[in-house]
Amino acid sequence: MKLNYQSISFHPKLAFGLDLVLGLVFLWWLTQINVWWVLLLWVGFRLALWAIMVRLAYFSLSVSRWPHYFSLTVFGLGSLLLLIFSDWSGAWVVLGGASALFPALSFWFLPAKEIELSFEKKSYRRWRFLLSIFGLTGIVSGMMAIATFQLFYNVSNAIWWFAAAIVATVVALWWWREYGIKWSRRVGLWAFMFFLLMAELVGILMLWPIGYLADGLLIVWWWYILWLLVRFHLSSDGIVWKKQTVFLAFSAVAMILFLVFAVRWK
Repeated sequence: MKLNYQSISFHPKLAFGLDLVLGLVFLWWLTQINVWWVLLLWVGFRLALWAIMVRLAYFSLSVSRWPHYFSLTVFGLGSLLLLIFSDWSGAWVVLGGASALFPALSFWFLPAKEIELSFEKKSYRRWRFLLSIFGLTGIVSGMMAIATFQLFYNVSNAIWWFAAAIVATVVALWWWREYGIKWSRRVGLWAFMFFLLMAELVGILMLWPIGYLADGLLIVWWWYILWLLVRFHLSSDGIVWKKQTVFLAFSAVAMILFLVFAVRWK
C-alpha cells in the first residue's frame, strides 16, 4: 500500500518534542565538527529537517507553514553564528540550550485547532517574531565578527556591511507583511530608506571599539525601533506619538545605560 505523506500530520505538542530531541542531537553534533565542509553539511541537514517538520506538523488553515519556516531559518543561522563566535563557556551553554528549545517552542505555540479570531494567534506570531529578532542579532553579530577577525581576508568589510543591512531589510519587509502591510510602491520606498538607515548604522558601529556582540545588539535594538515606527506609519492609523513617547524615552534611557555600564569599550 502506498503511503500518502500528505495524510501524515503531527500534533503540535508531538512536533515540539521531536524538534527538541533533534535540536539536542544537532547541538551535540556541532561540538564534534572541526572542518568547514561538515559545518555546511550540518546547516543543510538542520534546515532540511525543519522543512520536513514544518511540512508534517499540523497547521490550521488560518496559519501558513512557510512563514514559520522563515523564522526557523533566520533563528537557526543566527544562533549558529552566536555559538561559533561565543568565547565564554557559560554563554555557550545558554545559547546552546536556546538553540534547541526555542525552535521547538514555535511548534508548541501552534494552534491545535482551527481558529478564526486573530488574537488567538498572537502568542504564536510573537514567538516567531522573537525567533527572528534573536536570529537577526546572531546574523548581524556574526557578520561583524567576520569583519573584525578578517576571516575572509580577500573579502572587503564593505561586503559584510551591506550584507548585514540587506538581511536586516529583508527581515523587516517580511515582518511588515506578517503584520498586514501589503507590498506597494510606498512600502518599497520605505524599505529602501530602511536599508540606507541600517547601512549607515552598521557602518558607524563597525568603527566603534565595543565588540561584535554589542554591535549586533545595538543594531537590532535600533532595527526594532525603526521597524516598529515604519510599521505604524504604513498602517491606516499612522503613528500615535502620545503612545510612542514613553516607549522611545525608555529605549533611549536603557540604551544609554547599556552603553555606559554593560558595554566594554576597548
